Amino acid sequence: MVELDHSFETGKDEAYNWEAILDLDRIVPCVEGGKVIERTSPEEAKAEIVVKMGAMSMTFRGTVTVTERDDDAHRAHDDLPHGVRPAQAWT
Repeated sequence: MVELDHSFETGKDEAYNWEAILDLDRIVPCVEGGKVIERTSPEEAKAEIVVKMGAMSMTFRGTVTVTERDDDAHRAHDDLPHGVRPAQAWT
């Protein structure tokens, strides 16, 4: 599991930053090779990540879901099913 737990300045106000963290269309592309394929709800999106290693590449597909959200503490957890295999059908 990847856990991001560090601070940095964005130059934007807190409300703008919190909105950006919850927006899967903006956060998924932060993973190299990641893109949203279809937005299924405000808390869920079908996405893919293309991993390139030299001349090879693999595409991983799955559904990303905001599974936890605490607006007061500004904490959120996005989840992708474990065991996603290359070019797997949507889960």
